[in-house]
Amino acid sequence: MSLAIRSWHLSARTVAQPERADIILALRSRAEDPRLQSLLQVSGRPLHLVRKNTTAQIRQMLQQVVILVNDPQDAEVSAAVV
Repeated sequence: MSLAIRSWHLSARTVAQPERADIILALRSRAEDPRLQSLLQVSGRPLHLVRKNTTAQIRQMLQQVVILVNDPQDAEVSAAVV
């Protein structure tokens, strides 16, 4: 994930404690994990799923999140997505 964040120069970082995260990323195969579901209920954070733990999958997810959070017409977002 760090490589995908750095490649787009996003103001984001990974955290060791999930309760400190703004979003939670998980493999789709782990979506029903009881510990993950408990964390989601307690934290109230949004869950974003990827099929594989690859840079390409994580970049695609980050692109979707950036577009959802910001106006896609925003110059800063457009530069980050290129």
